[in-house]
Formats: sequence, structure tokens, C-alpha cells
Amino acid sequence: SGPMLFQRWILVVDHDADLAQSMVETLSQQGYGVCVARNGLQAIEALYTQSFDLAVINLVLAERSGFAVIAQLRKSMGSVIPVIAISGLFHDRHQQYARALGANVCLPKPLSLARLTDTISQYLDCTAWAPAAVLADEDDSAESVPVV
Repeated sequence: SGPMLFQRWILVVDHDADLAQSMVETLSQQGYGVCVARNGLQAIEALYTQSFDLAVINLVLAERSGFAVIAQLRKSMGSVIPVIAISGLFHDRHQQYARALGANVCLPKPLSLARLTDTISQYLDCTAWAPAAVLADEDDSAESVPVV
């Protein structure tokens, strides 16, 4: 897909070391920069010290749940960063709550890495991705023109 003009950074928040490592390897191969946080507090610290283009957050975490991390991210950074929530406890109410707090997508565990990378690329491979509020201010005709 041509040379990357700039690297996209992804924050991966998961207490499962093996899964986190698999995500790092897979996403690095795709050209993304990856930062791993093992618990909710590390995740919130990372959000304040580095800028990310997307976050993958396990909803079940030690020291601050993934739900709390999503809420904090949305409170401090608004809707700019896409959030993919992952969890093995996937009842409808968990998904609804995660979405209500600001998750863009909820993926079940066991996690399909192919599905994860597909989902991430839907948000990050398009350089024109921007929050709706930004697009609304631009000329209407510009929205439908893909950026190549």
C-alpha cells in the first residue's frame, strides 16, 4: 500500500501478556507503533504521556477497569481516538455500556487477530478519518472524495 508517510500509534491495554504480545507482533508487522499497558492505571498514564491514533482496551483490567479507562479517555480527549473494546464477558449489557462510554467497536475474546487488524485498518488506513464534527465544517463535496 505504498510507503507510510507517518506511523500510527496504537495503545493496547490488556493484562494477558501472551495476547498483548501477539497483538504487538501482528500490529508491528502491519507498520503500526504499539505501546502496551498492563492495567488501567498504566493505560491512563500512557494516554497523558504519549499521543495515540487508536486504543484497543480490554474491559476487564486490574487497577481501573477498561470501562473506566474508556470514560477517562473520552473525558480528556473527546471523540478523536477510535476505541476498540475487547472482552471475554460479552453480554449485551457490557457492549451497550462500553459503547455508551465511548467505545466505537466491541470485539469478543477469544480475539481474532485478523478481525482486529481489519477493524483497525477501517479506522486508520484512511488518512481522511476525522471526527464528524471536523468533517461538518468542511465543504460538503470534499467529504465524498477519497484521499489517495
